[in-house]
Amino acid sequence: MVSILNSLNRMNVFSFNKDGYDPFIDFLKAYSILFVVIGHCLPVALYNYTLFWVWGGMQVPMFILIQTFHVYKKGVQPKLNWVNLLKRIFLPFVTVQFLIIGYKALTGDFLWTIFITSGGYGRGSYYIWIYLQIAFLLVLLWPWLRKLSLNQALISFLILSIVFEFLFSVIDCPSWLYRLLCVRYIFLIPLGLIWVEKGILMNLRTVMLSILSIFAVLFFVFTNYDLEPFFFNTGWKIHRWLCYFYIPFLLTYGLWLLFGIIKKSDLALSVIKETAKSSYEIYLIQMLVFVMFPIHTLSFIPSTIIRLPIWMLLTFFMSVVGGILFNRVIQSLFVVKRK
Repeated sequence: MVSILNSLNRMNVFSFNKDGYDPFIDFLKAYSILFVVIGHCLPVALYNYTLFWVWGGMQVPMFILIQTFHVYKKGVQPKLNWVNLLKRIFLPFVTVQFLIIGYKALTGDFLWTIFITSGGYGRGSYYIWIYLQIAFLLVLLWPWLRKLSLNQALISFLILSIVFEFLFSVIDCPSWLYRLLCVRYIFLIPLGLIWVEKGILMNLRTVMLSILSIFAVLFFVFTNYDLEPFFFNTGWKIHRWLCYFYIPFLLTYGLWLLFGIIKKSDLALSVIKETAKSSYEIYLIQMLVFVMFPIHTLSFIPSTIIRLPIWMLLTFFMSVVGGILFNRVIQSLFVVKRK
């Protein structure tokens, strides 16, 4: 036992490339977006039976970690590229939303109230607003963050996260507004800084914190205790600060080991790179697919056991391939640099 603890105290597994292309970052992006799609078509019962919440349900936090790493990896004051945000983020989102609005208008299913309070139509429509808020925050916070140590940053954001949980409990924040605000993700910013300064840091402390956060995820999922005002009671039970410790450490370490096997194949690396490059477009197209191709479209198939896997395969294929094609269209229209 002593030797295991000593080994854990010495482990510093992997440092990300801060100066150029890092194929492991692409792997994390590809893993994340593919499980976004899978998560949106997977029956809720399977979430519980497979513990999908732990290993497949933390994709937005993973994307925020990657976003933080990219913004801060140079160690200089970041700047917002307004042209890039408009061309590569906002206009494609608006395009997809117009298509969905047109479809819903034709089917008589369009409601402005739902559109506004949901941040748009389609599964995961809230993410773009989270991304933009985090982008602004990362720029605004850098002059303060650069003066803090990692421990000071972690403690500061922990206090902020706890304060926000308490505040939203007291004011009983509407669930639709809470969904569109980035505050439940801000604790990921100092965790992303650890990636910048330390990489995948595995030691006794990070392993213990990882185990704690996994237990927290399972506790929040499988129990219904009202923990207000310590934790705001919403449907976003696992997207809380206590659940995030294992994502940059234990989960990413496991993915790093998996990548070590996969990267031996040139074909796999090529698929990963293409998927990662198109991750945002896959996210947009999957919103369109799930709105326009619900499972009852296949109601002519009498057996649910047959209909469900066929629908899942079709939605997954259309989302991924459609996103890759959409990315190529955008690249041909707007030649801008992407990370």
